[in-house]
Amino acid sequence: MNKNEAPKRVTLESHIDGSVDLTDIQAMLAAKISGIRLKLSEKFHVTLGHLGVPDELFMQVKAINPKLTRELFDTRFQQLLSEVETSLPNDISVKSGDITKLKMGAIVLKLDKAPFAKANAAIYSRTLHFLSTLGIPDPAEFAADNPNLMYMSPDKFIPHVTLGKVDPNCAVPADALTGYRNAVNVNASKSYIANNNKKPFNK
Repeated sequence: MNKNEAPKRVTLESHIDGSVDLTDIQAMLAAKISGIRLKLSEKFHVTLGHLGVPDELFMQVKAINPKLTRELFDTRFQQLLSEVETSLPNDISVKSGDITKLKMGAIVLKLDKAPFAKANAAIYSRTLHFLSTLGIPDPAEFAADNPNLMYMSPDKFIPHVTLGKVDPNCAVPADALTGYRNAVNVNASKSYIANNNKKPFNK
């Protein structure tokens, strides 16, 4: 990897089809939030689970199990990806919820959790098993404290579509997040394992 290239994060995602409803919401946000960078509609997705940066995760696990080899880690990690891929949903329709701003500045549209909950729980369970095979004595505790895995647990899982981003310190007008009250149908057409760092936002 080029020294100037950021390490790649592995995430498990469901592609969200672009729709007039979602682009209408983006237009409303753009009219009310100065400086928002709208996400390209072809990049809409729901993140079902974060596996983080494999290189970092290997070193974090090795700090607890010094005997762990990179060869074993890579083998088990690929097994994990193969297993979770079978849990990923396709062709489901969900209802939208509230629009909110996350602490890092993402403006997101929350989605009904139920249609994604089974997949998220399966990903989480298989990830804990993966950690146990690498010698982690308490996988749930490790995952809860690990920056690569901490947002994967079902109790922290909040399915959402990122519509745009603002500076984390940007003051967002309250009516910008409450001006679109009607629930819309959102279609998750296919799921996949993503491994890229591109920032799909309009400048």
